[in-house]
Amino acid sequence: MQIFLDIGNTFVKIARLYNEALEDGPRVPSSDFIQNPIKYFDNYQSTDSNIYIASVFNESINSSLVDKLEGKGFICTIIEVHQEFNGFKTLYNPESLGVDRWLACLAAYRIYRQGVVVIDAGTAITIDFVTSNGLHLGGYIVSGITGLSQTIKSSTGLNFDHSTANLSDSIPTNTNDALTLGGWMMISGFFKKIEETIARNEVFQSSSNELVWVLTGGDHEKVRNFLRPPSLLNTQLVLEGAVIVSKDLT
Repeated sequence: MQIFLDIGNTFVKIARLYNEALEDGPRVPSSDFIQNPIKYFDNYQSTDSNIYIASVFNESINSSLVDKLEGKGFICTIIEVHQEFNGFKTLYNPESLGVDRWLACLAAYRIYRQGVVVIDAGTAITIDFVTSNGLHLGGYIVSGITGLSQTIKSSTGLNFDHSTANLSDSIPTNTNDALTLGGWMMISGFFKKIEETIARNEVFQSSSNELVWVLTGGDHEKVRNFLRPPSLLNTQLVLEGAVIVSKDLT
């Protein structure tokens, strides 16, 4: 059995490969999973089961996680970023590129086979650009609405629940909506600047194919409301990238 983990700052997504297709498992808080991953594997046999791990956490946390899983008989592989991988290349320094970004870009290129803009809307929002010939040009990172709420809380003590905010064009009349809508306005302005950057970029201007905008991440639905170009949704993008890499490792 092959099991895949997409371990983000806030949540962990678990999936297994069944009949060459990803089968979703639970989505659980990262903090809880790191402490006790075994309780989430009751439905997976450990004997001869390979777990492929894409984790944003540091080496110490990942090593501890592997020890816990291998102690129960699982065979673990931590996926690492490569400068070049089977026709896909990044201009980024691999040591500073998050494995989640790398896998999402790799998967998007392999799936759509043309220039792509990959947006991962999680605790942070990342936007990456990949050309039609598989060159990752780099990208941008900004705070997502969850990350912004954490920053506001740590600096001012104010809490706000962005999941309950009234996303309308009205001027907010309470602090919760003021913080949430203000945050989304900042993010919306960022997306408009991205569109301007693409319009000026010689690489994309010379491309004969239109760019495909691909959305993934937990806040994808809300981000879509603030994005002008049409976009495709693929919530398994990081996991699909992990599957692509696993085939090269077996």
